[in-house]
Amino acid sequence: MKSMLLPTFLLLAGAIVYWLFRTNIYLLYLFPIQNSTPLSADNIYLYFLKNYFSDLVWCIALTQVALKLIEAGVPKFYSILLLSMPISSEILQATGLISGTFDWLDLLIYLAVFIYFFSKRYFSMKNFYKHIVGTISVLIFSLTIMACLFPDPPPRKPVVYTTGVFTIQQKKDEIFTKPQLSNILKSSKNLSMVLRVPNPGDKVTEEQKQANSVLYNLIEKEFAKAGFIVRDRLLFAKVLEQETKDYSKIGLITETDLILELLTYTTKQPYKITTFSDSQGSSQTAAREITFNGAMVEFKLISVKQNDMVGSYTFYYTPCTQGCTHRFSDSYSARRTWKVEKDIPKDFFVNSSRKLIKELKVDR
Repeated sequence: MKSMLLPTFLLLAGAIVYWLFRTNIYLLYLFPIQNSTPLSADNIYLYFLKNYFSDLVWCIALTQVALKLIEAGVPKFYSILLLSMPISSEILQATGLISGTFDWLDLLIYLAVFIYFFSKRYFSMKNFYKHIVGTISVLIFSLTIMACLFPDPPPRKPVVYTTGVFTIQQKKDEIFTKPQLSNILKSSKNLSMVLRVPNPGDKVTEEQKQANSVLYNLIEKEFAKAGFIVRDRLLFAKVLEQETKDYSKIGLITETDLILELLTYTTKQPYKITTFSDSQGSSQTAAREITFNGAMVEFKLISVKQNDMVGSYTFYYTPCTQGCTHRFSDSYSARRTWKVEKDIPKDFFVNSSRKLIKELKVDR
């Protein structure tokens, strides 16, 4: 019993200091002993008494009791539970799970008390490194406990959507021809041509190959309908592989006047815009760019006999030229609304081929 006198005295001392300086301690509400005129901490010593003395003596008393329980052969579980109380209380206060004010200095006081008393009992140079490993382990898991106990973050603000009408100016087609093209086109009533297409590569899927084949056939069909003699592009490709790159010599072998090379095409041509009209018809500006997808196809025309490029043609499909209604949000969580996947007209490539044929007929 004598061994418990010091812890008891320390607990009483801490309770008295609480009573002298504080009125908001829950323990005092359990008994009708509130101090109606608490002392003010107007210097550093009284400030220490008010804020840290009671925590210090309470931790010392708790540590003494834990050590006595170990000496008495009481299962160590109870001592561990006692020693975890100071740290746990601060963690719970930090996370807001219990009322109170978290203070890093309180944690340092508790750790200092533990280190002092346990080093006197267990510390030796032989197990110095073991203590370091143990201390680091405790610190790491203490941090993980704090991370797990933090309250849920506040709910996200609801996403606010805006509906607007976006209008994009039609992008002009790009057409370039050399003067000698007119002479080439006038030289024969039935010009022969071949469509040269991009190398598909190894990463093109069978589905994409099929789509490309349909596109190429559409272009060739329009030229055939316009009176051109359309050579087999696969046969022409084999001749290119086997013969020289001199188109004039290839022209003699294949009896071809023009090579129409499909350089590139896409149905994902981006059109970015920020201005829109609201429901009142007023012009507004979005905080972020909204991207609509259009289409583009680019051709190059080569004179086989002259071994020279005589024309370049790029045709565009611009979306929303008549206005598109779109619902979007400036919120980052609604970034899917910043890009609009619109259907490309199925006849875009047919119409592009007809535009090209019209340009060639003008030169004739």
